[in-house]
Amino acid sequence: MAKPLSGLKIIREEKDVFEVEFIGEDLAYVAALRDFIIKNKGVEVCAVKKEHPEISNPVMLIKAQDPRKALINGLEGLNKTTDQLLKRLK
Repeated sequence: MAKPLSGLKIIREEKDVFEVEFIGEDLAYVAALRDFIIKNKGVEVCAVKKEHPEISNPVMLIKAQDPRKALINGLEGLNKTTDQLLKRLK
């Protein structure tokens, strides 16, 4: 099973925009998540930024018909994929 998230901080939540900070996560994990989110129907933009490589947390911006649902679907897709890979290694 994938490692649990250390924490999420919602920066902005509007009807079609969701911006969230991933506390304690590295950029690689959030970038992989972005790849799953962008595949969701209705997602216009999914971008990740990290101001400083050592002292800041990644921030994701999702612009979509339902950005919260897109984030949930992306997390579920990433977890499913990592679970399948883990099973193959056992």
